Amino acid sequence: MTSSTENPLQFTVQVLQPSQYQELKRTIYEIINVSFRSDDSWTNDRAFVNVNRIPINGEAEFDARCAEPNALLCAFDGDQIVGVIHILAQRNEALLNCLGVSPTHQSRGVGSLLIRESVKHIQENMPTIKEALVHVFESRHELTTWYVRMGFQDKGEVIPFPHGDILIVDEAPLAVLRYPIL
Repeated sequence: MTSSTENPLQFTVQVLQPSQYQELKRTIYEIINVSFRSDDSWTNDRAFVNVNRIPINGEAEFDARCAEPNALLCAFDGDQIVGVIHILAQRNEALLNCLGVSPTHQSRGVGSLLIRESVKHIQENMPTIKEALVHVFESRHELTTWYVRMGFQDKGEVIPFPHGDILIVDEAPLAVLRYPIL
């Protein structure tokens, strides 16, 4: 384990090493998928797409994207994974994606802890990164508001959803929210 941080809520966050990832990846896929597909999750995207966030045929691609210099952080409640976030380094930016929190642990500070620890990891380990960014369905105002409270800036930047073949709506543009890395 390269990093382990505790918070007052007793959740810990770890940057997973490749061996840990291999051991835990099924649980990681499940956390990510349930957080985006469950009716119990306030972050579900079922109104926009009709597939799991990490479909079975996409697991190898996700596995490859978890290799260095990228990072995968997991939040634990004891020894149980309750949250995940992926950092994808791209030139001087880092895309924070696949932020997933188990519906049983949502609204308990796990997501904000993962965001804070991701920013800290970028600051300490990715010196060329100047901004972290997230993509949020533009119509999901409650998610945009949450990220803005976390320190992200919404400057009105919008991009098309890159996987139009899985949309169940005509279009679902993504708002690009940016967080300056100091």
